Amino acid sequence: MKHWCNTLHLHCLDSSEADKTFSSSISPKFLRSTLRYFLQHSAVFPHHFRSSLFAPASPRTAPSFTCTLLDDTTSRDTNAPEITDETPSDPEHSVQQVSRLRSEHLNAFFDADESMYQVRLANVFSLALQNFVVELSELQTGFRRLVGLDSPLRYTPPDCLNFILDDATVANRERERENRDGKVETGWFVRKVYDVTCAGLDLLFDGRPIPRFWMLETVARMPYFAYSSCLHLLSTLGWYRSPTLMNMHHAEELNEAYHLAVMESLGGDKQWRDRFLAFHASLVYYWFLVILFLFSPAESYRFSQILEAHAADSYCEFIDANRDLLRSLPAPEVSHEYYSEFMYYFYEFQLSDEKQPPPERRPEIFSLLDVFENILLDEREHTRTMSACTDFIENGNKFHYNGKAVSGSSRRPNVIPSQKREQFWRKWAGVHNKRDRG
Repeated sequence: MKHWCNTLHLHCLDSSEADKTFSSSISPKFLRSTLRYFLQHSAVFPHHFRSSLFAPASPRTAPSFTCTLLDDTTSRDTNAPEITDETPSDPEHSVQQVSRLRSEHLNAFFDADESMYQVRLANVFSLALQNFVVELSELQTGFRRLVGLDSPLRYTPPDCLNFILDDATVANRERERENRDGKVETGWFVRKVYDVTCAGLDLLFDGRPIPRFWMLETVARMPYFAYSSCLHLLSTLGWYRSPTLMNMHHAEELNEAYHLAVMESLGGDKQWRDRFLAFHASLVYYWFLVILFLFSPAESYRFSQILEAHAADSYCEFIDANRDLLRSLPAPEVSHEYYSEFMYYFYEFQLSDEKQPPPERRPEIFSLLDVFENILLDEREHTRTMSACTDFIENGNKFHYNGKAVSGSSRRPNVIPSQKREQFWRKWAGVHNKRDRG
C-alpha cells in the first residue's frame, strides 16, 4: 500500500496506519472529516451548497492549453516519459510525476477480469438475482463508508488521480463551436431534453470527470442499440432494409463499448449511486430514442448528433485541463486491446469518399493522453456519421464509410416483374425447352 501511495505521490497513509485509523473509535472530529469528504465528493448536493458548508480547498490552476490533436500529417512525439520501477522517496512530491511504474506490474487500473458485468451467461432470473445480491452488498458498503465505518475510496482511481473539469468552460466551448460551425436545428422538445440532460450531468458529476464520462459512455451506446432495433423491426416487416446502415451502427456501438471499458478501468463505475443512475437513465433513453426514431428518424439522429458533440467538447476541455497529468499516466490495457490489436470494425464508422477506404488511422498509444485524444477523435466521427444519416433521410443524399455505401431510392416499390424482364425469361425458357426436347 505504501509503495503504491508513494509511487503515485498521493498523500496516503501506510496500510497499517490506515487500518489503525479506521478501526479506532469514531470521534466527532473524524465524523466531521468524513462528512466533509462526502459532501465535497457527493453528486447529491449542488456545488454552491457544498461550498457554503466548508471552506473550499485551494484551487488548482488548470494549464492553459488549446485542444490541438495530431492528424495524419503531424509527426507524433514518441519521446514518451520513461517508465521505471524506481520509487521516489518523497511522498509529498508533485502530482505531475504520478506514474513511474508499469501498469501491468502495479495493477494500477481495474482489469476486465474484475468487472461485475462479465459473468457467466445464464437465464434472466439468475442474472437478475446475482446482480441484486452484488448491488445490495455494494449499497451496504457505500453506506458504511458514508458514516465512517469503512475507509472511503480516496486512494484508488478515479479519486486519487485529481483530474479536473470545469462545467462552465465546457459550456463556453460548446457555444463557440456552435457560433463557428452552426447550431444543429432540432425540435423544441429534443432541445429541451438535451438541455435537461446536460444540466443533470453538471449537477450530479460536478468535480468528478471520470464518473461523468462513464455515465456519458453508458448512455452513448443507447442510440445505436435503438437504431439497430428499429432497423431490424422495419426489415422484419419488409418495409425497409439497409445492411450497410445496420453494420455502421454495430461498429459505432462497439466503439462506444470500448470507451466505456476504458472509463471502467479508471474506476468510473465504482460508486453505487452512479451505476443506479446510469443504468436506469439508459433504459429510459433507449425507449425514448426508439419511439422518436419510429416517428422521426432524422430527429432521432439529430439528438444523437448534439449529444455526441457535447461529449467531444467535454473530452476536449478535459484534455486541455489535464494534459501533463494524462501524459504522465500509463494507458489501460483495454485501450491497447482496441486501438492497437483489435482493429476489426474500427474503420466501419469512419466516413470516406465513394468506394474508397477512409484515411488510414493507426492510433499509437503511449500514455493515457493518447487514449483520450483518440476517444475525442472517435466522438467527432460519430457526430459526422449522425449528420450524414440525417442528410440521407431528409435529402436522400447517400454517403460512404470504408468503401461501403448507404443509399436508398425515393421511387415507389414494385414487386411485379416488368414486361421486358418477363420477355427475357420467356425467351430463356423457350431456348432451354427446345434443348431438352432435342
